[in-house]
Amino acid sequence: MSGFTDRPASCIDDDAFGVEKYISGLSEFIKECNTPMTIAIQGDWGSGKTSMMNMIKGQLGDKVVTSWFNTWQYSQFNMGDSLAVSFLSRLISELVAGKEKSSENTKKALKIILRIAQAAGVALAENIFGEKTAEKVEKLGAVKEELDMPQAINDLKNQFQAIVDDKIKENGKTDRLVVFVDDLDRLHPGKAVELLEVLKLFLDCRNCVFVLAIDYGVVSQGVKQKYGELIGEEKGRSFFDKIIQVPFKMPVAQYDVKNYVKTSLQTLGMEILNGELDSYVKLIQRSVGCNPRAMKRLFNAFLLLNKIAANGMSIEVSQRKMLFAILCMQLSFENLYNYIVQNADECYNETFLQSLSIPDTYTEGNEVERLSHELNINNDNDIASVADFMQAFIDVIDQDGDGKLAEEEIRAFIDILRFSTITANSSNTTNAESEKENHYRYYNREIIKEVLNNIQGNITGPFKLYQTRTNNNPKWKKYYACGWKSIPTLFGNVNFEFKIETSLKNKESSLSVWIYATEKTDRLKFVEHMEDWYNEQRYGFVFIEEYCGYWLNDKIVSADARDEIIHHFTTLIPSLVDEIETKIKN
Repeated sequence: MSGFTDRPASCIDDDAFGVEKYISGLSEFIKECNTPMTIAIQGDWGSGKTSMMNMIKGQLGDKVVTSWFNTWQYSQFNMGDSLAVSFLSRLISELVAGKEKSSENTKKALKIILRIAQAAGVALAENIFGEKTAEKVEKLGAVKEELDMPQAINDLKNQFQAIVDDKIKENGKTDRLVVFVDDLDRLHPGKAVELLEVLKLFLDCRNCVFVLAIDYGVVSQGVKQKYGELIGEEKGRSFFDKIIQVPFKMPVAQYDVKNYVKTSLQTLGMEILNGELDSYVKLIQRSVGCNPRAMKRLFNAFLLLNKIAANGMSIEVSQRKMLFAILCMQLSFENLYNYIVQNADECYNETFLQSLSIPDTYTEGNEVERLSHELNINNDNDIASVADFMQAFIDVIDQDGDGKLAEEEIRAFIDILRFSTITANSSNTTNAESEKENHYRYYNREIIKEVLNNIQGNITGPFKLYQTRTNNNPKWKKYYACGWKSIPTLFGNVNFEFKIETSLKNKESSLSVWIYATEKTDRLKFVEHMEDWYNEQRYGFVFIEEYCGYWLNDKIVSADARDEIIHHFTTLIPSLVDEIETKIKN
């Protein structure tokens, strides 16, 4: 297997998503509908619009005369300005191809096209929006020769109609011409609108059916770009409705994704265990969605990494699904993926990954430090989507299904995570400085957690672990960590914290204790109340007026002196907390 190409399906036999009923229905409608008729096949990029038109064309067979125009090809190499002329000329030339002599109708039609190409495009606006609006629209270019535009439009319609009638008569099997226009949504929106104007004004003839790959969003945007604020939302919708008689949205939600995933995995030579298929489908639905192009890209990345792994890295069958889940994240939630890669060591913390499946995790803290801010997640719907995906993601890492992430499961996940960076869009390589940050972020937090566990039975009220997620706070670095509690008093709350601050340059950690008033505390009363304690205290606290608090820079040790740090805080904090609480509350 060499990968999944982006080549569209060419016939109904290539239908991988079970959309045959839609193909058949549209084909029958095209053969039987009144003409002229314009049908819009709408959908996002990669949703399968070209494949659907190909399959419709195949279903129609020789029962109709067909023509295919790919606007993407004609919009390259600065040909966008001549797109409308290219389209008209190409269509007419194709209909008369194979004839030894060009008919008079053909010659007249091509001559009119050339003359119209020299005239101003404002006349198109007059016919679509009316004269009043068109008067306010600036001309797109100067008229090089006098031309009666309404008469030219009428003449071209007549000549084109005659060419279509000749072609249908020559075919002898049909009463209609079906023109497929592909990739309109790849054009600059303004150019797409111009081509739609051409279709409406020049080719709106009997026995003609136009099938366009376009989306309303592109049309609306193009109308605004071309005509500015003169055209409101209602006018944009009127424009679309005037040109498009039948809007058809790609039935993406009805795609048989399960069958596609099963076929794709089998094509990759993968054994699918009982119940695994549903897990793969869930990961896709909660990440890249049902877009065929996105799924092909996903399976190609999956194939590539499996090929690389086969030449030197052992990936077990159960770990392949983990790799697949990571790729889903990489392609759909890139900022989240980068965040986890950069903080891989934190995954050993039993709550780190699980917390990412909880929406509140992304909105905790102040505006700057919120995870949603760091990951550029802008609204509640996006947060819900990320959290929803992470739930399915965690289920994959939890290979034994016990609801907990064991150390060996996390270790396997981190190995696969680092391997996956081969196919990442952005660079996830970390320099020595960031590697140190990640190491001490996890290391310092684990020290504080153990201290809190040691002292929990020797103090009143719980301490909390605090560690900022980012370096955006000027007072904190993300690899600093502290234990913190709030002590209520008659003059407001007083905060007590013990903190590890690590110098990455010297690989030393400063162990400090802070006792300070909050913004809502009556600070004058706090200082007065603590004055005799401060004068008599034996620890060496320094009063810092800026923070209205007391600071003890108690000890500087090696950053890796885990046991020493734990012993120091475990011995000091209970007695100090008891002393401060006794003083403050009396």
